[in-house]
Amino acid sequence: MSRDEIAWAGAGNWQVILSPTKPVPKEWFGDIRGKELLGLASGGGQQVSLFAAAGALVTSFDNSSAQLAKDEYVALRDGLDIAYEQGDMALSRFDDESFYLIFHPVSNVF
Repeated sequence: MSRDEIAWAGAGNWQVILSPTKPVPKEWFGDIRGKELLGLASGGGQQVSLFAAAGALVTSFDNSSAQLAKDEYVALRDGLDIAYEQGDMALSRFDDESFYLIFHPVSNVF
């Protein structure tokens, strides 16, 4: 994510894309400001950064330390607060109802 995209997200102008070209309708997310959001297997400095800039309380959860490092790079560059968890997709490590929303961008692949 570029600095401009992060700034736009901070102003409420954000979108995420799951298919090659079509953004997810923003209304599907609801108002994410101040709400816990889990980025499941979504490390990489992309969607979770936008969600954090838009005001969500974000946890990036990925099995790859390299992917988490990309999220951390963008967060440090743009002053975003993101929590990082490394692990496989077994969500039992989190309490039930820990998150308002779980965003799993690679689910389309499965």
